[in-house]
Amino acid sequence: MSNTATMDALVIEQYGRVALTRAPLPEVGDDTVLARVHYSGISIGTEMLLGTGTLGPKPVPFVPGYQAAGEIVALGRNVQGLAIGDHIAFFNRTGSHGAYAATTPELVHKLGGPAECLLASLFVQPSVAANALDLLDVRTGDSVLVIGQGLIGQATAQLARLRGAFVAASDLSPTRLALSAAHCADWALDAGQGPIEKQIAARFPKGFDVVIETTGADAVLEDSLRCTTYGGRFAFLGYHPGMMQFPFDAAHRRELRAVFPFFIGKPPVREGVLRLLASGALALRPLIDHVVSWREVEPLYQSLFTPARNALNGVTIDWRDAPAAL
Repeated sequence: MSNTATMDALVIEQYGRVALTRAPLPEVGDDTVLARVHYSGISIGTEMLLGTGTLGPKPVPFVPGYQAAGEIVALGRNVQGLAIGDHIAFFNRTGSHGAYAATTPELVHKLGGPAECLLASLFVQPSVAANALDLLDVRTGDSVLVIGQGLIGQATAQLARLRGAFVAASDLSPTRLALSAAHCADWALDAGQGPIEKQIAARFPKGFDVVIETTGADAVLEDSLRCTTYGGRFAFLGYHPGMMQFPFDAAHRRELRAVFPFFIGKPPVREGVLRLLASGALALRPLIDHVVSWREVEPLYQSLFTPARNALNGVTIDWRDAPAAL
């Protein structure tokens, strides 16, 4: 493959507008891994922010996406422990939504084979969740409330329940609540029915041991904080662009311990998540509502920049039959 080779890819041509087009093949540097992408996972909220220039403005045009799974086709000369033909899951900050993607070895994890690629293409969301649960030291017997049931919230609820916690989850979306009730949580709460603090009062009058806010919406913070028991633990897991505000007194009077999880955890965290995905203990497949061909993905991706994104849950793009680089 020459330095002028191109591939099929999604491209943010200008903020808020995506196109399926040809893009330059990523270069293979001395410390780079190049993969033929089988599936690339969409992170709905984060990619909406990136694609509109709200989060870390990036010069356009660019190939979006940051997580994928596929097969190694080229390696830099300094890369060790990996081989051409290995099936991998990887994080690459940007550029995963194409027929090929490049990353660095520390963000690569070997898979057992091609059958693991579909679920592994969405490994970032449960890795974010697992990192937060580690920081919170969630244990067997804890009561945990997860505010927001996007894919990160759903993964957080599932993983907390796997640790032996009693898990409640809330959201405004009936579809997401139904998925959570079936696959993720012991108790699903409709946030549209009023403050969660009031909904839990009869069953948990002192609040939950752990509350995890995943929405990134300042408007829900007060209610979330008031659902936490005295001396409890609280996670600001949702991303709040720019400045944020929350009622200090709601946390202060409860003497809460708060964590602000960032990124996808250390390599053992990601490896543990991938093992849970491969074994089926982490039931991600029922949460994936769209496995869409790369040929048909453009209108779906464009919907990230509209309210229609709220109807999406887990989305991954199938690149397996995309043409080889030219």
